[in-house]
Amino acid sequence: MACGIAGIVLPEPGPVGAILTEMLDALQHRGPDSAGYGLYLDVDTAVFVLELPAEDGEMEILGEVERALEGRQLKRVERIAEDTSTRVYRLFVEGFSTGRQGQRELAEVVERIENSDITVLSAGHGFEILKDVGTAAEVSEQYGVEAIEGTHGIGHVRFSTESEVDRYHAHPFQSHMVPNMAVVHNGQITNYYTIREQLEIKGYQFKTNNDSECIVVYVADKLRDGYSLEEAMEEAIRDLDGPFCFIISTPNAIAVARDPLGLRPGVIGFGKDGAVAVASEEVALRRIFGDELEGIEQIEPGEYEVFEVGGRS
Repeated sequence: MACGIAGIVLPEPGPVGAILTEMLDALQHRGPDSAGYGLYLDVDTAVFVLELPAEDGEMEILGEVERALEGRQLKRVERIAEDTSTRVYRLFVEGFSTGRQGQRELAEVVERIENSDITVLSAGHGFEILKDVGTAAEVSEQYGVEAIEGTHGIGHVRFSTESEVDRYHAHPFQSHMVPNMAVVHNGQITNYYTIREQLEIKGYQFKTNNDSECIVVYVADKLRDGYSLEEAMEEAIRDLDGPFCFIISTPNAIAVARDPLGLRPGVIGFGKDGAVAVASEEVALRRIFGDELEGIEQIEPGEYEVFEVGGRS
C-alpha cells in the first residue's frame, strides 16, 4: 500500500473541491490514515486557515489575529471545523500587495500570528489547505470541501510510513516563506536530511519532520532564485533521491514529476472540456471524466509535466 495523489486544472472556475473528493475517494485504498486538499479559490483576497485552542476565548484570540494583520481588513471569519481540543477557522483578508511583496507580507503576518497560541495551517492569496486525520470523504465532510469552487487544486490520501499521523503531518505541505504553493507526494526522499540542512542554512524553516515538506521548500527556493517552474522541476528530479511521484501547485499551474527509475506511479487524463487531471492511478481519472475522458498518458520515469491554468504549458 502507498499514498495516493491527485491534481486537477479546470478550464474555468468550478467545483474543484467535489472533483478532488471524487478522485481521492477512488484512491482511498492507497491510504487510510489522513487526507488533505490544496485549493485555489476564485477569490481576490488572502485566505488564512488557523487552528485555535478550544478553551481560549474566541473574540480575544481573533483580536490577536487582527493586531497581527496590522490594519489590513478582515472581511470574513468562518468556523469550519472543531473537536474537543481545537477549532479551525477560515479568514478572508484584504490589503496585501501582489507578487513577491505580497508573499513577504503574508510570511510576516504568519510569523506574528504564530507568536501566540494560534497555529497557521495555511496562508495564501486565494489559496487554502484543508487536511486532517481520516478518509477523504470524512475530511471533505468535516471541512465542507465539496462546496468549494475554484480553478485548480491538489489532494492526497496518506498511508504513513514515517512521522506522526495527525493534522500537521497530513498532506499537502507548503512553505510559509512562499505561501501560495503546496505539494502532495507519494514515496520517500532518501536524501531528505541533506536537502533540509541545505535549505535551513539558507534560512528556511520547517514545521514537521515529514520528508515531503522539503520538496515544496526546495521548489520554492528555486522559484525565488529566478528559476521557472519547469526548470525547478528538472532540478528536483536531478537532486532528490528515492522513489517518488509528486505534484506541485502554484497560483497558475500544477506540475507533476516522477523519479528516474519510475518506482512510483503517475498518470495524466484529459477531459473533452479542456480539464486536465493527474493521479496515482487511472481509476481516479475515469471516476471524474467518465465518457468525457479524451485520453490518458503515463508520466515517464524521470520526466515532469506542467499544466497551466488556462492551457497546457
